This record gives sequence, C-alpha cells and structure tokens, in this order.
Amino acid sequence: MVVMGCVPEEKPQIIVRLLVDGTERVYQNSEPITVDQFLRQVGVTLDALDRVNPERWTQIFDQMVITVVRVSESESCEDEALPFRRQTRLVEGLAPGEERIGQAGVNGVERVCYRLVVENGVPKDRIQISRV
Repeated sequence: MVVMGCVPEEKPQIIVRLLVDGTERVYQNSEPITVDQFLRQVGVTLDALDRVNPERWTQIFDQMVITVVRVSESESCEDEALPFRRQTRLVEGLAPGEERIGQAGVNGVERVCYRLVVENGVPKDRIQISRV
C-alpha cells in the first residue's frame, strides 16, 4: 500500500535589506508586495519629504536593497550690515571744493532668509528665499 500525502508547497523567501535611520536591517518576506506595503509592514513611517529608493510602487524581489533618506527643511534668517553709500550732489551757492552734509548716513540692516535642507542629519542645501 502506498500512502501519499499532500505537502504544502513552501513559498520562496524574499530577502530584503533595508537601510533606514542609520541602520541596516535584513528581512524575509514570502509575499511579492510593493516597497510601500513592505515599509508599512515593518513599521517604517515616512514623512512628506522623505525619499525612498527604489520607488514606493516597485515590487520587492530577492536581494533587494531599499534605502530611506530622511529629509527635513527649516528656515533660518541672518541680519547683515548694509553700509550706507555717500552721495555727492552739485549744489548752487557752494564754492568749488566746499562740502555740506545734507543728511547724515547710517548703516542699515539687511535680513537674508534661507531654506535649509537636511538629509539623514547632514545639511545638503542652503537656498536663499528672501532678502529684505
């Protein structure tokens, strides 16, 4: 007598390396899901500016490496001295070489504001956004 049993077919394991928050983690998954689904499954939350490579809609595959770059932006303003400029005007009634102060000059202040982009804790871009 021959007895044959049903042996459930094992799904192949998909090995995925995840680089996020300064660490590397290795996961096994048996389902071919998207990168976005995988990140949610392992508990990685993404902020609006964070970047993921490969794209979030990409299906995971064996030996895939997923990289999450944390991106943040902030604004910073600096005050810079703005030296006054001397203006000379010819005025009737003054002798040649004679000078008269019409208005005393003082230095001004110029406020320059920047948008700072930080990726994984490292400053990347400093973009001027206003000058007043």
